Amino acid sequence: RAIELTQDPMSEAELHEVSGMMAVVRLDVEPAIEHFRQAISIYAELVKAHPEDAAIRTALARVHNQIGSALEDWGDLSGALENERRALALLEELHAASPGDVAIRRSLSVTYDYIARSLFLNGEFAAALENNGRGLELRAALASEDPTNAMFRRMLAVSYQMDGDIRDQS
Repeated sequence: RAIELTQDPMSEAELHEVSGMMAVVRLDVEPAIEHFRQAISIYAELVKAHPEDAAIRTALARVHNQIGSALEDWGDLSGALENERRALALLEELHAASPGDVAIRRSLSVTYDYIARSLFLNGEFAAALENNGRGLELRAALASEDPTNAMFRRMLAVSYQMDGDIRDQS
């Protein structure tokens, strides 16, 4: 189903992103990938036009993670890792510029989690453990700084679960 495009590139990118997520839910692979690629293309152009805008860079990283997750679900682990590593590069740059930014640290931890999962599924257990450890460290710090934040505590639990899963297989 076609989406109605707007005159606003940010809104257009967001529409493609949401359409991609909806296609993933329907297990409709090709439209999901196409929508995510369209969103990536638009966000990448917006980053060029507004390189200082952390929100656009974060959105671009988020869609790289989304397409990476979709590709992983459909067995393309190299494509998943390629996109997840692009997200990582964007977020590491943002984190270096704003090391205390909670949202960036949370997003960075999610990216490490995605990378760890893809590496784990690819049988690269040492690298998976290393990346999971990086995400776990970020999540432990977030949970420590805000101990009543249930989301941070759940995310930390997921990292510990992944740590156990990797160690069981290696």
